[in-house]
Amino acid sequence: MKRAGPMIVLLFGMLLCAIMVLYSCSGWKVSQYSTLEEAEIDGAIERGWLPSILPRSSRNIFKKHNLDTNQVVFRLEFDAEEAISVIVKLETPTDEQLERFRKWYPEFEPTGRSVYFYEGDGTQTCFLIDVNKGELQGWSLHP
Repeated sequence: MKRAGPMIVLLFGMLLCAIMVLYSCSGWKVSQYSTLEEAEIDGAIERGWLPSILPRSSRNIFKKHNLDTNQVVFRLEFDAEEAISVIVKLETPTDEQLERFRKWYPEFEPTGRSVYFYEGDGTQTCFLIDVNKGELQGWSLHP
């Protein structure tokens, strides 16, 4: 009976370690970059967390991605003059594409912004762009 105490402590310790490992491997990873160059150096574009078609003037970039689902949310500012260089690479989303993003991101509200869809870089991305303010918000799904 004297050995039961250490065995319980050992099992409890192993269970606690397993829970900590599982917890640390799930959830959202948040990154912030001052410039697009910073994001490129960190590998955010190469790994597919940010689309490769972002304006070169992108700045104040906030990105979070889910390690379990590969879903990505990002927002940034850019020089409004560059908007057309991005928009020509995008498509108008279908109702089905919009519905998919609304289900995934219930707060999706395009008020005052133009909605676009991009499929490339191994992702499907919905963009909300305010050309006048030079603001871009996006949601990517990695199928």
